[in-house]
Amino acid sequence: GAKKVALYKRFKAVDRAGTASLHKSNTNPGNMLTEHEYKEAVVSTQMTTWHRTVMAKVVDVFKQQGAKRIIDVGSGFNPLEVHFPQVTAVDAVSSEPTIFEGDFLKVDVVDGLTNVRTDPLDPQHCLAVPGSFYDAALVSLVLRSLGSVDIRRKFVSR
Repeated sequence: GAKKVALYKRFKAVDRAGTASLHKSNTNPGNMLTEHEYKEAVVSTQMTTWHRTVMAKVVDVFKQQGAKRIIDVGSGFNPLEVHFPQVTAVDAVSSEPTIFEGDFLKVDVVDGLTNVRTDPLDPQHCLAVPGSFYDAALVSLVLRSLGSVDIRRKFVSR
């Protein structure tokens, strides 16, 4: 629609070969998005056919497995919160208040916690998440953005 067209003037959410990528329009696609641009681009990404299709499949699989407590790393816009009773959404840049902000490679994973531990001075900044607590995890496009195989392994092992 009109909103998507307006956003595509600044960003392109590219659907190719089962992946979605954010690129700045009319600039070097390798440029990193600023925090403000990222927040705007999240809206563009959620409108892609790929994203809607994949999210529907994720919800179906999680529900078939009986998952109730979900961690969504690289959440973007917290699409799972309407489908499950307890969702912890974490992203490096929070695009809305329901998403905790934190670099998941630096966030502590602590067994015995049942709630996210946040910075007392910034309650949206995630310091630690519960370990051995969640029924399912979604890591949407995060692995693709990590620079090396070693970093990807470290991320997945968390």
